Amino acid sequence: MKKLISTLLILAVLLCSAPALANTLNTDKGLTAEFSVNVNSSAVMQLIGSAAGMEDTLGNVLSILNNLKIKLAMKGQAGQLDVSLKNKQLIALGFGAENGGYTLVCDLLPEYAFHLSAETLQKINQELSKSIPTDINVNEAAKALLRPLDNLLNAVSQKVGAPESGSYTVDGMEFNARIPVDLTKKEAELLLLQYAKEVVADPAAEPLLMPLSAFFITNTPSEDVDLKEAFNEALDSIIARTEQYGDETSLDIVIYGDVSEYGVASKTYAEIKFDSYNTAYVGQLDNCFVLKVVENDGGHLLSISVDDTEKGALATFQYKEYGTDVLLKCDITDRGDGGFESRTDVYFNGSDSLGTVFFNLFSGANISLPANSSGKTVIDFEELASGSSQELQSLLMNALPTLLSKAQDAMPDEMGSLMQMLNLGGVSGY
Repeated sequence: MKKLISTLLILAVLLCSAPALANTLNTDKGLTAEFSVNVNSSAVMQLIGSAAGMEDTLGNVLSILNNLKIKLAMKGQAGQLDVSLKNKQLIALGFGAENGGYTLVCDLLPEYAFHLSAETLQKINQELSKSIPTDINVNEAAKALLRPLDNLLNAVSQKVGAPESGSYTVDGMEFNARIPVDLTKKEAELLLLQYAKEVVADPAAEPLLMPLSAFFITNTPSEDVDLKEAFNEALDSIIARTEQYGDETSLDIVIYGDVSEYGVASKTYAEIKFDSYNTAYVGQLDNCFVLKVVENDGGHLLSISVDDTEKGALATFQYKEYGTDVLLKCDITDRGDGGFESRTDVYFNGSDSLGTVFFNLFSGANISLPANSSGKTVIDFEELASGSSQELQSLLMNALPTLLSKAQDAMPDEMGSLMQMLNLGGVSGY
């Protein structure tokens, strides 16, 4: 019961609060994703410490990391992955459909092409489809999860009592009304199970059934089994068992809010006590959705909040467990064209920001390295995987000097120092 409630709450956060920024992306033009980091060197060194004489080496490594950028462009069945250092290209990988399978090329090995046959690709797709939905429409699947929520919320609203005016302090916040909820554990389980049945009945949810089957169906169904029927049988069995043996004790749920003289609540905050040790808080505070799960001895805390802003959203994630305190703050900005730009600051045990992770998504794709095997020596992935590691090692050894030369050209001081420490001396001497 507790796991099911927690899962649904987290799903609600992800589905309701994550801005639908990618809905209007022009996929005909392709998609591009960019990833980079900016590490706070002084904060990292202060946090992890450094052995005597290693400060310069760690500083060089972090400086190189701060200047790395990864870009993935995809359009149709073609794509390109670029890794650059200080705006100079290190690696370019091109991949795309060819001869019924897929071909990959790399600028570091211009004379080679690596090909995955149609037969192997089909086998991989068959295996993936058993656990990962390959035809899922994210927007429609989200709607399938959200549509039955109205029925669920209406059913819960029938269990909500009249507001009781007063002064209440909950989780450090002040409220002027308390709204009791008369709901037993059995009733809550049956409501959630009925919600699950409505989701299963929605055709848009079918791609979700296979990955979720492990949670509801004891024996993983074979390919020729009707998943919807198997789900309904499993849910009906659980419902029958719950109706007969369900826990009739009341759930400890109280909703707090600031209620105006007209009976309108400007903010609501529900306190759910699972037992004497674990409490969850979920609510809407102005434009901010909040979810917290707390262990009462102070040893554990999971906190998620998403604040809608004019430009996008500000999400905060915090996890504490006996001396470990991880805090992530993610600022997501709507580009206005269906894409978004995000920056996530990372904190650990009350430190200054250890650094920032940047991730951007936008329409359009520039693919300059087509995956074409013409004029190249073609190496089958199957042959490479089944053969000895010497062939792969030989290819890597051919590519490594070029890679190191490019890196040294981009950041000569940092790379020179690292290569000297590794006794490489220089690219030519490798």
